[in-house]
Amino acid sequence: MKALTATTVILLILLVMRLDVVAQTKAERPGPEPSANLSPTEVVEMQLSALADNDNPLPNNGIAVVFRFASPSNREATGPLDRFTMMVKGAPYRDMLNHRQAEIMPAMESPSHTIVPVRLVTRDGKEARYVFVLTQQQAGTCEGCWMTDAVMPVDGDIQDSARPDAETI
Repeated sequence: MKALTATTVILLILLVMRLDVVAQTKAERPGPEPSANLSPTEVVEMQLSALADNDNPLPNNGIAVVFRFASPSNREATGPLDRFTMMVKGAPYRDMLNHRQAEIMPAMESPSHTIVPVRLVTRDGKEARYVFVLTQQQAGTCEGCWMTDAVMPVDGDIQDSARPDAETI
């Protein structure tokens, strides 16, 4: 019985420590939050800006900002944050970290989602292309907010990158 009590106490201590870490992480992770006032392109721009300076002001803060803008279904598939961080640091997403330049192409809208293509110049000077797939949330704490359902790497042209209406950040 004493072993069970000691085990219970240890589990409670670990739980309290974990809750404290989660609270500190949320409080210490500055950056933009989802808002119904943001367009899909603005949401992508905020995520790319955060990833361009991933470790400022804290290690992996940019990744935390991106996770904040992940839709509930995306979070369920890729979370928690520690797992999401490992995923972003691996292929094919690591080229997004600390990139030199991002070009946001014109969004492609449909009734159910918006696709925002981007072209990056990586920290190594290479080109990488991705598409962000966003949906407007219909319920919950982020109702009305555009959130990211998926980010997919793209080989080849996603749109004509020489278009004058592309926005560079």
